[in-house]
Amino acid sequence: MRKLKVAVLGWEPPSRNRVVTGAGMYLGYLAELGVFARARGRKLSLTFIVPSQRDRLVHREGYRVLFVRTPRFREHRPYDADVLYPATKRFAKRLLGRRSPVDLKKFDVILANSFAFGELIARARLDNFVYISHRPEFLREKFAERFGVRIASKRRLRRDARLEAKAIENSRRTITVSKACKRELARRFDRNCIDVIYNGVDTNLFSRVKCESNGKTVFTYAGRNHPEKGIDLLLRSVQRVVDRGCSNFELRMLTDDGILLKRAVKRMDLSKYVKLVGWRRLRELPRYYSSSTFTIMPSYWESFSYATAEGLACEVPTIVSTAGALQEMVDGEVGLHFRAGSERELANRLEEACSCDSERAAEMGRRGRRRVKQKFSKEAFLNKYLRYIERFADGVFS
Repeated sequence: MRKLKVAVLGWEPPSRNRVVTGAGMYLGYLAELGVFARARGRKLSLTFIVPSQRDRLVHREGYRVLFVRTPRFREHRPYDADVLYPATKRFAKRLLGRRSPVDLKKFDVILANSFAFGELIARARLDNFVYISHRPEFLREKFAERFGVRIASKRRLRRDARLEAKAIENSRRTITVSKACKRELARRFDRNCIDVIYNGVDTNLFSRVKCESNGKTVFTYAGRNHPEKGIDLLLRSVQRVVDRGCSNFELRMLTDDGILLKRAVKRMDLSKYVKLVGWRRLRELPRYYSSSTFTIMPSYWESFSYATAEGLACEVPTIVSTAGALQEMVDGEVGLHFRAGSERELANRLEEACSCDSERAAEMGRRGRRRVKQKFSKEAFLNKYLRYIERFADGVFS
């Protein structure tokens, strides 16, 4: 059995120590692939290649990280436009130049974990690239217009979409994280070259822990404070529920509690009902999930929701919109749905949850954990990736 050489291009290094972007979480789980393969008798070397402000090589258990000095790159807020666009070209130039710190041709497969690598993939013209699409970038402008939210400037959204198109068109295959994403990508690209591997969460870390109840219905939102996530919709729905006379509940928001969010809560006179908790490390999240009655994901679009899967793994039912992959993850047996963008329907679901029988909620939570262990666990994710890489290296996808 030959040793497979796998590279992963990341716009940020793998991390499991704190709540990060979905792409960063993805890298954190992929970092366990080397140890996972070795435990199953497979030989696999795993190298992460990420832009940085200086060259260095770091060895960690089961993988190594090659930091590549990239002019104009900044590790703080690396997706900001003034960093990303100049850095994509400079990163490609460094890796493809005569003094490149690594030979990309030596890898059996290179997994590109961001649309930011579209420039590199297009210039390299190698047949060992697999692009990982965490969301169809061209959809963002469409949903921003549909729901009347400002995600970014149209110029920025279209620029990101062009980078992703370069990545998909010049990669041998594309992996995406849900069937909903594949359906959308297949409208513009060859569906026969698009594969689905669901994200996974650590069901050992995310499991129910014993917590004291405060006698209230507790809702928990965990995720970015970003217009796509529907936080504005959630606050308006909470206000509607309060106006209807329902008051024995609490909404905890594990997110960036920036000044604008604080002002919005105060302006809407919701400080009594909405608690801004701020970011929490991953190891703290099971306690917050387990002390909740329901988790909430009110997104206008969702490719895959780590927070929803984590909450279900902790045996907590959820309230989700019908956006994107949320319908694949959640059905009536494990949670409640509302039409994406509908303030009235979300308010109705919140009221329904407030009056939900505790035994029904507990049974929904137990079913949710079983579903996550079966379809969205870390083990399922790593096993599918290992098989995919082996098949790719053996030429099955030729």
